[in-house]
Amino acid sequence: MNSRTVLRRVAAVRTPDGAQLHAVVDGRDDAPVTLVLAHGWTLAQATWDDVAELLAPRVADGELRLIRYDQRGHGRSTWGSPTHPDTSITIDLLGEDLGTLLDQLVPDGPVVLGGHSMGGMTIMCLSAARPELFGDRVRGVVLVATSAGDLTSDPRSAAAAWPSCTRACSTPLSRAPASSSGCASCCPRRTPGTRRWCATCSTGPTPPTRWC
Repeated sequence: MNSRTVLRRVAAVRTPDGAQLHAVVDGRDDAPVTLVLAHGWTLAQATWDDVAELLAPRVADGELRLIRYDQRGHGRSTWGSPTHPDTSITIDLLGEDLGTLLDQLVPDGPVVLGGHSMGGMTIMCLSAARPELFGDRVRGVVLVATSAGDLTSDPRSAAAAWPSCTRACSTPLSRAPASSSGCASCCPRRTPGTRRWCATCSTGPTPPTRWC
């Protein structure tokens, strides 16, 4: 086998409430450190493809194992058990998901966590729920374009319209009309960004929500 070949496998992580998390694992299980990357809202593990390419030589040389996964309801991961379709999806729950993934795919050895946007919030929720993981097990954390909370916008900006917009137009697909007349009123500024977000959002195999 070529020494520069990256070993890759796909794993399915089952959470306690029945969600299936899709994960891509690059590298050997006996690598001295594992890097786990969590993506942001409406994205998927492929967000980290460029990072994976840059790290490929170190992974191929056995210096590092890399795990990227689709957050619940994103990419190839499911929302949860079909017997509990109304389960609230919270950042705390995403933190629990990350903890479950570590328990199943990285049960021992040093870990570094990286999170972008919602992925960073996921890591912070994990640290709050399971602080004992941080120090001996989780040796480092990389937070990219994220926040610990209290997000605010300039009231004059287009971004300030999003909280009311998402509250007004977040409707279960089973009850959503074929078209929504409310979108024009809650998204008055038709910039390229608002047009993009005012499209139907399909972030997972069975998306429960339609966003204006």
